[in-house]
Amino acid sequence: MTRTLLGLLSLFVLTPHLYGSWFDSTTGLDLKTLPRFALKKIYAGTLRDPKPAVLPGFRIDHNVTASRSSRVTGAGKSGRTWEARFCCIEDIWAGDLDGNGETDYVFHAVGPYFNGRTTPTSSLSLLLMDEDRMPVPFFTVIYHHDQAMLRIVDTDRDGKAEILVSSYDEARSDPHAQGFCSGHWVHQLYRFENQRAVKVVGTGFPLIHGWTDPGCEKEAKQPVEPATIRDRGTSRLSDPACANSVSGAIIVHDTPAARKIAFPNLFSDDQERLIREIRKAKAIVRFTGGHVYQGSKGCAANLVWAHK
Repeated sequence: MTRTLLGLLSLFVLTPHLYGSWFDSTTGLDLKTLPRFALKKIYAGTLRDPKPAVLPGFRIDHNVTASRSSRVTGAGKSGRTWEARFCCIEDIWAGDLDGNGETDYVFHAVGPYFNGRTTPTSSLSLLLMDEDRMPVPFFTVIYHHDQAMLRIVDTDRDGKAEILVSSYDEARSDPHAQGFCSGHWVHQLYRFENQRAVKVVGTGFPLIHGWTDPGCEKEAKQPVEPATIRDRGTSRLSDPACANSVSGAIIVHDTPAARKIAFPNLFSDDQERLIREIRKAKAIVRFTGGHVYQGSKGCAANLVWAHK
């Protein structure tokens, strides 16, 4: 067994550099140069000290249905209750993102995805509060954990926030690079209108940056491939094909008495249980947004909203 492990280690050390990776590729965008939107940190230490807490506007409990699962509960001005279930919350920030006079919340998390060489390390989950103080969700993965909050920006300085969503692919951008040794970073800007994320076009976005790993060997010229562009917005109805999958989507069940939200979480069955509840209620379901997955072989909605 020991000899086998040493052999494998030698193979990794001695073989040429074969693959690029998102964490050592150039993104083509310096987040520190963008104007930030002012937010206040209101909670930290969830993973290190998972204790329940009561904050202005809501209560948070941890490890409710599974390890690393958190439940946030509150009530609207009308008395309707709401709850949202998250994965792996690390800290929470507050501010009026859309300028409607109500405080919104940004939940910064480690995960919920962990497996895979190209997997992003963290995420941002947003609760945009409407005039009744009821939440409307938004979710995006984040590749550079330590720069997550730099993505809440105000590029036009109008006092309303935008969020910068970045995605990574290994579709060949360099005709002489080996497979998996070049690709693209795609940076898209979304603003919040009526508690929905709307893509901003123009002002330099979307920004597509081709990267090449200099440690990879060169090869004969090959055809380049287009960047993979995912629509992470929640304002438009999905393409019918995207309604066939909820992979990576936010699930919402909205009833006259309560609103329940389940964000992606690999550590619990919160989303599956909410889907079963929606089916049992025979609710009307609306799919919005849409992004490709599994190497562009499928499409999934970003937000699944069920109501009576």
